[in-house]
Amino acid sequence: PTAAVTLLPLWITSMMMAAKQRTFSDLRWSLLVTVILLALGLLGTLIVDRIFYGEWTLTMWNFVKFNLVEGNSALYGTHPPWFYLVEGLPAMLGTMLPCLFFADYRLKMKHDSCGARFQAVLLAIILTIVIYSFTAHKELRFILPCMPPLMVLAGEGLCRC
Repeated sequence: PTAAVTLLPLWITSMMMAAKQRTFSDLRWSLLVTVILLALGLLGTLIVDRIFYGEWTLTMWNFVKFNLVEGNSALYGTHPPWFYLVEGLPAMLGTMLPCLFFADYRLKMKHDSCGARFQAVLLAIILTIVIYSFTAHKELRFILPCMPPLMVLAGEGLCRC
């Protein structure tokens, strides 16, 4: 469930780009593939959970229920909302953090398909950090899916130094 926070904006953007280009066959194909993969993933999860728990259970729902619905994530420790900005990202990016400030984001904001993809990735990074900043319990692994695109941006900034 935690990766969905990062992947959902990317999937929505992909669907919107297919619809905007009026390639409805691509859109239908993407939706079909998405539904099939989600169904297979859910079926695999149900079977593995049945084998190991000895009963039918959906661990993804239990995770969401325990941590978000019931608010029990605070049992594992809490951090202030700015944790990821002042501690999390600096700890994960290390010496690459200053390079992010040198990356040229303006060039990437063009109105072509490459610019749209870049904007989607940037939006996914920002949304992931913002959403997880509002949870009581914070861990670096929650924002780990943001690291590859952040490293690409830092690398581009390093080239500009």
